[in-house]
Amino acid sequence: ISQFKNNWKIFEDYLQSKAQSVVPLSDSGND
Repeated sequence: ISQFKNNWKIFEDYLQSKAQSVVPLSDSGND
């Protein structure tokens, strides 16, 4: 379970960093 939690944290980090890269583009396109 500890390993799974660690993997999830990395996965969430990856998603967040990806979202931060995509959100600005989406925001610009929406505006």
